[in-house]
Amino acid sequence: LVELPFPADSLKDITYVHCSAGAFNYTKQVGVQRTPVFETHRITLQDVYGTPGFCFVGSLLGKLESLSNLSDDDRNRMCFTPGPSQAPTSPLGFTTSDIGSLSAEHGYVQRLLNLHQWLHVPELRSWLLGHRLFNLGHFPSVEAIDQLVNETLAILTDRGILS
Repeated sequence: LVELPFPADSLKDITYVHCSAGAFNYTKQVGVQRTPVFETHRITLQDVYGTPGFCFVGSLLGKLESLSNLSDDDRNRMCFTPGPSQAPTSPLGFTTSDIGSLSAEHGYVQRLLNLHQWLHVPELRSWLLGHRLFNLGHFPSVEAIDQLVNETLAILTDRGILS
């Protein structure tokens, strides 16, 4: 065991999110109704972005929770999680990194739609730029991220994947 670097009496005010926790076991979720990420007095960790990993997702969920101007319903609308497919998968089970064919329900498309929504929340918009765990945080401006997201959404719409 490792000693915590803060007094034990402050533990009641701390939420610890371990980025390597087994929170995203999709094989066990087949046929199970998905739980909302945000509920009263509860946050259920779910993969709402996927890349570059669970550390960013944990920080994003914490940031969303800290925004008092958003309701749990608002937060959940920005955190759609693709569910496991009923289609046959590899012997190792389903992951949201399975490529497959693109559809509106595909994990990549859903993450892009989540990001599009985050970019419309001023506090998240500024927070994402420069975030060291966000895979687009190195972009020179939020406008450059917006441009990439909007171009990608336009292509998906043009190809009939989104309407």
